[in-house]
Amino acid sequence: MIHIRKATLSDAKNIAIINIITWKDAYKGLLPDDFLANRNLSEERIEYIKNLIENPTDICIVAEFDNQIVGFCIGGLPRQYNDIFEFELRAFYVLPDYQRKGIGKALFNKFKEIVSGKPFYLYALSANKKAIDFYTQNGGIIMPEYTQ
Repeated sequence: MIHIRKATLSDAKNIAIINIITWKDAYKGLLPDDFLANRNLSEERIEYIKNLIENPTDICIVAEFDNQIVGFCIGGLPRQYNDIFEFELRAFYVLPDYQRKGIGKALFNKFKEIVSGKPFYLYALSANKKAIDFYTQNGGIIMPEYTQ
């Protein structure tokens, strides 16, 4: 059974682990192999996630399946000012073995509920077809590519 809830400080390590595993899966062939190989669990990564969880302007939620955290999303105020979007979804990941079970959709819908249906955005690599397909199937629209 899927359960979506607000993340707690005790979830930080699990969120960090999921982030590492999903990056190595989602970005294989899209990012350099050595970069992905060097993404490892560290106290700094866990502390960074704890700070996000504690920050009142950030939205950190986790997805549980059979009482195990299998996904998360983190968002909040946009990192860059814009005239259109009030929120940014900065991280959105579900463990590979739990994808296509409705967990991502449940997380995505909970985020939309928390931001009261206000507009939000997220960045995805243009080559990450799997992610882009998920977002567009759940109401996302493709915008011009981000450049900086």
